[in-house]
Amino acid sequence: MLDKLLANFDHRQKKFLFSCGTALALLLLLWILFSPTNSVMNLFNAGENLKLLQAEINRLETENAKLREDVARLEKDRQYVEELARKEHGLIKKNELLYKFDK
Repeated sequence: MLDKLLANFDHRQKKFLFSCGTALALLLLLWILFSPTNSVMNLFNAGENLKLLQAEINRLETENAKLREDVARLEKDRQYVEELARKEHGLIKKNELLYKFDK
């Protein structure tokens, strides 16, 4: 069918059609690669963002596990609570004296 259509054109017209088709195909390829919405570049960037987000999720899951351990220890270990109260807040027991020394 294409041969029948091209039979009516001379060599110069065929060359022009081939050039137009090649230019159109090139433009289409460039649009696929660099279009603002659904391009290969956006897909590549999304993959990079996915890796960063997965690393952040792993870091946060590790931090959450540590915080859960701290909460469990605070709920069960009275001595740990007392140690934290003394170290972080400077609390003392009744009839105790607190001495502070300059370093």
